[in-house]
Amino acid sequence: MGIWVRRLDMAIPTSNYIFLPWARQGAASGIRALDMSAEQTGVVSVTVKLRINDATDVDRQVRLYGPGDVIGIDPQQVVRTEPRHMTMDFEPNYFPAIEFDRPDFPWLFTPAAADAAGRFNTGWQYRSPRVRSWVRSSSVRLS
Repeated sequence: MGIWVRRLDMAIPTSNYIFLPWARQGAASGIRALDMSAEQTGVVSVTVKLRINDATDVDRQVRLYGPGDVIGIDPQQVVRTEPRHMTMDFEPNYFPAIEFDRPDFPWLFTPAAADAAGRFNTGWQYRSPRVRSWVRSSSVRLS
């Protein structure tokens, strides 16, 4: 067992982690329909360009998976749950939570682009772009 001493004359570097739920990767970065807009649909297609060697480019519309295509969640995606399974003494004023392996999992199948104006983030000091989550968590009391 060691003793930790904090020296006051040393500058302690600070670091921050900021999660950007609107940052999309892969084919989802090509989604252009804004969330809650008139052109948003439940299914989204993006244009992909295919080039093989030096041949002419081929453009195709590709349908992406959306929330309606999900029929289950791989248990390996769930890192931790609160309360843990079969917990009988979970405090009623605590909020249940699920931690996923992929930090972007709740937004992975949202068929919309982020709203750059941040209009769905009213009441916050920092108005950043947002994408609504496609998955919801609910808790039910067993009688």
